[in-house]
Amino acid sequence: MKPLRQAYPKLCPKLVPSCPKLSQAQCAKSSDILLALMHASPLPTLELMQIAHESNRSRFRDNILYELLNVGYIAMTHPDNPRHPQQKYYLTELGMKVLDMLTK
Repeated sequence: MKPLRQAYPKLCPKLVPSCPKLSQAQCAKSSDILLALMHASPLPTLELMQIAHESNRSRFRDNILYELLNVGYIAMTHPDNPRHPQQKYYLTELGMKVLDMLTK
């Protein structure tokens, strides 16, 4: 399966200004996650890791997931308990607006 960002080649460069801490590779993975959440939400961490082609959970969490959470593009289904066994992530209204603007 080809990464979803190939369907929206201009998404990643436009995402960089809003997430300055992301490297180019992390930005590409983040755009895959945002696009996947646009079509199927909410998703657990392991599925998001598969979408981003990441195998190291802590590196994924620290470098990509937290950045998207801090910017407000995604949110947790159990915000009061980040380590909840059934924690999932969904695209926020802000995330939807940003994706809508970036994919036009």
